[in-house]
Amino acid sequence: MASCKPSSTPVDTKAKLSGSSGNPYHDPTEYRSLVGALQYLTFTRPDISYAVQQVCLFMHDPKTQHMSALKRIIRYIHGTIDFGLHLYPSSVDKLISYTDADWAGCPDTRRSTSGYCVYLGDNLISWSAKRQHTLSRSSAEAEYRGVANVVSESCWLRNLLLELCCPITKATLVYCDNISAVYLSDNPVQHQRTKHIEMDIHFVREKVARGQVRVLHIPSRFQIADIFTKGLPLQLFDDFRDSLNIRSPPVSTTGVLYYMSWKHNKMLIKSVSCLSPGVLLSNGDDKYSRYDFPNEFVFGSGTSAYQVEGAADEDGRTPSIWDTFAHAGFVPGGNGDIACDVYHKYKEDVQLMVETSLDAYRFSISWSRLIPNGRGPVNPKGLQFYNNLINELISNGIQPHVTLYNYDLPQALEDEYEGWLSRDIIKDFTNYADVCFREFGDRVKYWTTVNEPNIYALGSYDQGITPPQRCSPPFCVIESTKGNSTFEPYLVVHHVLLAHSSAVRLYRRKYREEQHGFVGISLYTFGIVPLKNTEKDKAACQRIRDFYFGWIMEPLLHGDYPKIMKANAGARIPAFTSRESKQVKGSYDFIGIIHYGKFNVTDIPDALKTELRDFNLDSAALLLALQDILAEEEYPIAPLALREVLDTFKILYGNPPVFIHENGQRTASNASLHDVSRVEYLHTYIATVLDSLRNGSNVKGYFAWSFIDALELLDGYKSSFGLYYVDRNDPELTRYPKLSAKWYSQFLKGTRSSLVGAVELKNDSSLVSVQ
Repeated sequence: MASCKPSSTPVDTKAKLSGSSGNPYHDPTEYRSLVGALQYLTFTRPDISYAVQQVCLFMHDPKTQHMSALKRIIRYIHGTIDFGLHLYPSSVDKLISYTDADWAGCPDTRRSTSGYCVYLGDNLISWSAKRQHTLSRSSAEAEYRGVANVVSESCWLRNLLLELCCPITKATLVYCDNISAVYLSDNPVQHQRTKHIEMDIHFVREKVARGQVRVLHIPSRFQIADIFTKGLPLQLFDDFRDSLNIRSPPVSTTGVLYYMSWKHNKMLIKSVSCLSPGVLLSNGDDKYSRYDFPNEFVFGSGTSAYQVEGAADEDGRTPSIWDTFAHAGFVPGGNGDIACDVYHKYKEDVQLMVETSLDAYRFSISWSRLIPNGRGPVNPKGLQFYNNLINELISNGIQPHVTLYNYDLPQALEDEYEGWLSRDIIKDFTNYADVCFREFGDRVKYWTTVNEPNIYALGSYDQGITPPQRCSPPFCVIESTKGNSTFEPYLVVHHVLLAHSSAVRLYRRKYREEQHGFVGISLYTFGIVPLKNTEKDKAACQRIRDFYFGWIMEPLLHGDYPKIMKANAGARIPAFTSRESKQVKGSYDFIGIIHYGKFNVTDIPDALKTELRDFNLDSAALLLALQDILAEEEYPIAPLALREVLDTFKILYGNPPVFIHENGQRTASNASLHDVSRVEYLHTYIATVLDSLRNGSNVKGYFAWSFIDALELLDGYKSSFGLYYVDRNDPELTRYPKLSAKWYSQFLKGTRSSLVGAVELKNDSSLVSVQ
């Protein structure tokens, strides 16, 4: 077969091989010899695993049709002779797996075929294509057996890595495209219909309950494990093969050296490349100090009103939509009625800020505390609290940076006219801003009008996962009877931009000359990486930039939305009048960036053919692992994602003054005060900010999120971001500094920063374990 015609795929998409029909092959020994050789080849060619598994089933009695299938595999290998499994420099702190089952796929026994693949970081390290031992009576049962198989393999790999001093601390993510199987993994109720797979049920649930595994749903179009269970069309096969990192050798590897080292019990795979002039890269060994930054550069930390203030029904405060959301049971672990009780403990917290050497403190004002009905009389007690807090900060040399709105619209305005869906909000927000500028502007120089409106609009009006929980099927993540996901997010952001620009116009006209302050808006940002190195995925990345960043920035720069958004959303996205366009254009003095990590992006080719679309389908692109935002695991450390965002704002959006308003590491709320991972995260990202500054980005400040452990919007009290731990079992809500607070303090006092070794752990009460 040396001159045979190559085949584009190793297996037919239609026919299933059977042993009950066909003529016997004349030379069974030859057949077995070839199949044996192919089995060895699967060690480096996972793309032929399913095809080889199929021909292996008939080694005892091969037929002519089986030999034809075997020859097709050889023809496929002939056309891809230089292909092989590639391994790349990658983090080794996470396992990700995909599992699938072809229910009743065997025509002879009606047993199902299971397949899985497991990645360590970005590299494929384990895979399987195998017929199940028993018959499955439903597709959910077959899929769940596949889940159990890959969970078992993942547990073995975790133990192996532990023995190699490279422990995996994060839960293994298991992606399955069968919703029933996903629900079974996390549902504690035992049903009569699941008794026949009871062992698998309990095995997987135990691993999920221990936090070692999370089973998540993935659309079938992106289920890589399909390549191990069935024949696939050419395009899909090529996509999945590429996802397995099975490729031909690169044209050149000149200038690239890979080496491995051991550090902090983690195996790091690093690369040294020939870099272009002007490119600066930081790594964990770099040392820098506060004095490497400009003198006027601001370092701080932040919180927001409902997350920390408490005193929810004291001194005239009325409920916000966040109160309603929390009291309806949508916030894990409680609500903000008491929170961290900053309302009564603000002086103590300011002293902690002094000890930490913060330049600035970023906080938000509770609209319903200051103006209880959203409009009308100002609450004297609310006014007194914010004056006291601001005065305490100023008297201790700490700059107040104030946000006017952070998910906490007065419930009265939501009840009266549905809040941000009505144009009435523009006038009421402007009047609220006027009160703040008038009462606090003599001491507050930095104002942010609205916090992350791009993600607020999607979470609250498309998916329904954040207050006020509006959405419409099939786009809801929750059950909801109110809202319309197809146009409400666009309308909300439209009104946010008009309210923001109205407040900026008011400040410039009425207060700026006397107060000399600055007004901006903040955006949720993330690194954007194409899933595959294809033109379609690269184009999808640009659409994501336009939809998530350009949605806000293009109106601020040019007075209108990105062309691609208007083309794809059509009449569902509102239009600015000529007057509104002039008002919005240029209505910012700085941009706040909220940043935690990156997403892979892939093209959705047929999205625009769907008649009923929301924001995500309008973008015709998919953010992969978006559900990780809702998870409890630590964020991967991906500093180049922040560098990419800052470069985007520098190159595409005119290099505006930028404050990093939020950046921090998530840990479990009961984690140790020795939060090494948070120190590593902060150290690495601050180094990236320094690199970006040196490369021309107009960054003015950095705020670590968060100053103290707070009530998180999606996680409640299950996770924490704080530099200081708050003991919720103590009636006094005592604060304890974590290792990250010590590290940040030393850095801000001028110590040259390195990783954890720079912090001397002393036997003091501030770093005891708090249970």
